[in-house]
Amino acid sequence: MIVSANPLNQAELDSLAQHLNIRVKVLDNLRHEAVSHIVRTTLTNTGNHSIPSSGWTLYFHSMLLAFPDDIQSEHNKSIDLEVEKVRFGVVQGDLYYMTPIGGFVPIPPGGERVYNVPVALWAVSRTDFMPLWYVTSDDVNVEPRICSHTASFDLDFVDDFDDVRQWKRWRKDGYNPYTPEDRAEKLMFVDRGEVRF
Repeated sequence: MIVSANPLNQAELDSLAQHLNIRVKVLDNLRHEAVSHIVRTTLTNTGNHSIPSSGWTLYFHSMLLAFPDDIQSEHNKSIDLEVEKVRFGVVQGDLYYMTPIGGFVPIPPGGERVYNVPVALWAVSRTDFMPLWYVTSDDVNVEPRICSHTASFDLDFVDDFDDVRQWKRWRKDGYNPYTPEDRAEKLMFVDRGEVRF
C-alpha cells in the first residue's frame, strides 16, 4: 500500500466521503463473449475543494474478479494504471481498493475521472454490484467513512441496463427484458365465473 506524506485528516476524509460521487455502468458483456465485461467507474468531485493527489484510498467489494488478466495469483495482487495514475488491487476475497499513485492529478471541484475496468464473466443487473464503498486516510488514526453516494441498498449509484450489450450475458443469450405488454400477457387473469371453497 502506498503511504502518503500528507494523509487526510478526519475533516478532509469526511468531506471526501460526502462529495465523492461514484457511478458504475456496465458497458459491454458481449465483446469478450461471457469471459469478461467492462465496467465504467466514474468518480466525480461534487465538493468545493479538490480531491488530493495522495493520502486516501477507496475500497469496494466485487463478487467477480476485477482485472482478471492481471490480478490472478498470490504474486500479483495489484495493477498500476500508468495513464490514469492509480493502483487497483485486491485485499482479500472480494475486497478491492483503488489509490492514487505518483503523478495523479487532483480532481478539481466539478471534475471527474473515468476508469474502464475489465471484470470476469458478466453483470446483468444492479444486484451484481455491492453498496457501501468507503474511503480511508493514510493516517491509521483517522476513522474510515462510507461514501454517501453508495450508501443506499437501492444501488442507485449503478446505471440502468438499457442496452442489449448490458442485459445479455453472451450473444446467443435468449433473455430480453419484458415489455409492459409481455408483463400484461404473463400476468393476465381470466375470470371463469367459478367460485371454489
